[in-house]
Amino acid sequence: MVEQAGLHNPDIVMSRFDFAYDGTQGAFMLALGLTDDLLASADINEARIEAAGVNQFSFTAPGKDHTLVRRDEFYSMELNGVSLVDWVTSIINGETVEDVHCEECSSP
Repeated sequence: MVEQAGLHNPDIVMSRFDFAYDGTQGAFMLALGLTDDLLASADINEARIEAAGVNQFSFTAPGKDHTLVRRDEFYSMELNGVSLVDWVTSIINGETVEDVHCEECSSP
């Protein structure tokens, strides 16, 4: 679906935030009989989206939490020297940002 939206409107800005081992998403994947390695699946999906010609910015943080935008950590999270709130603000301002990905992602 992301590929289709990006190909339909090449000017659309795609970005996503994920916890590497989001417990809620992991439970849904297991219920569907899919892999239990959520991080590997997210990385594969990112590569597939970009291979389709769609630019998507991604910020992948370590941990098992689910969602962040309604929590104070949205304003305090920093990974690899990049502040999440500054990263999002840059995207909103039309700036190009680098993907941020945990190196030690706290595998379950």
